[in-house]
Amino acid sequence: MLKKLLNRKSRYRIHSSSHVKLRLCVIILLLVVGGGTLGYRYIENWSWLDSFYMTVITVSTVGFGETHPLSDWGRGFTTILVIFGAGSVLFGISGLLEHMFHKQVQMLSTRYFIQRMVDKMKNHIIICGYGRMGRSVAKELMNDGTAQIVVIENAPERVEQAELDGLPVIPGDATEEENLEKAGIKNASSLVATLSNDANNLFLVVTSRGLNKNLDIIVRSEEESNSKKFLSAGASRVVSPYATGAKHIYTLIRMPAVTEFTELITREGDVKFELSQLEVDKGSKFAGKLLAEAGIREEYDGMVIAIRHRNGRISFNPSGNSKISVGDHLYMAVFAKR
Repeated sequence: MLKKLLNRKSRYRIHSSSHVKLRLCVIILLLVVGGGTLGYRYIENWSWLDSFYMTVITVSTVGFGETHPLSDWGRGFTTILVIFGAGSVLFGISGLLEHMFHKQVQMLSTRYFIQRMVDKMKNHIIICGYGRMGRSVAKELMNDGTAQIVVIENAPERVEQAELDGLPVIPGDATEEENLEKAGIKNASSLVATLSNDANNLFLVVTSRGLNKNLDIIVRSEEESNSKKFLSAGASRVVSPYATGAKHIYTLIRMPAVTEFTELITREGDVKFELSQLEVDKGSKFAGKLLAEAGIREEYDGMVIAIRHRNGRISFNPSGNSKISVGDHLYMAVFAKR
């Protein structure tokens, strides 16, 4: 991932060093110009504007004539200002230019390497929108440790946040085909649409489905009534946070013991509980066996709670005599030590 490309600590040190040098250059410029202005003001008793102007034309070595005739003390001060001030100003200006140029080059080179990395990805997950929902989804996927993630985000502060989280980011509008193609949508396995409103998410679904017919598109819907529209537009699944939250609150009210048990085994203690899916392909050692003799419990530390057969039929709480066939999907409740 991006952490391998750009070590976060190294980036911080480079960033910090660059800003220290920038501050030093600014301080030098202010000291030279301020010191020169004060010198002419009190040595020659000129106005502040004349003193400032004389300082600028002296340290910049433009060759203009003196603002007013100089006294001997004034000529001596000007000599010192030319010797030390001109070099200091050149150093300060070069530092400012270097900082700006370095920042642009670093940004362009980073974007180049990120794009190369994304171009090589296969079966990755694209998260469109890195707000609260998008970032939460990314964190869960990163905790899994196996998913490759690409973020598309338009807001600069969210782009920066995704980069700090160690994720490759495509800056721009996620509804534009160009940015989706940059994110490797044709090679992606899933897309998560978490843009700011349903209208943008709907347009994103239509565009994404047109670019990849086999893409698994999961979309967040602000309004539960829009679910049918998303499904008609090509979404695979629709999630409504408000509806999900309402159901959870209902469970808390009506079945608090069940909720407490679920939270206990998922958040506390030494046991981690999760639901998992296993697809039975041609090379699977479980194909053709009965559930009781397959040894799934011993291998995965879990129990099969449902089987979705290749014809679409679902068997809940299957018996040990249920036969496992190629194309079946096994849904398991897995318990593992933390």
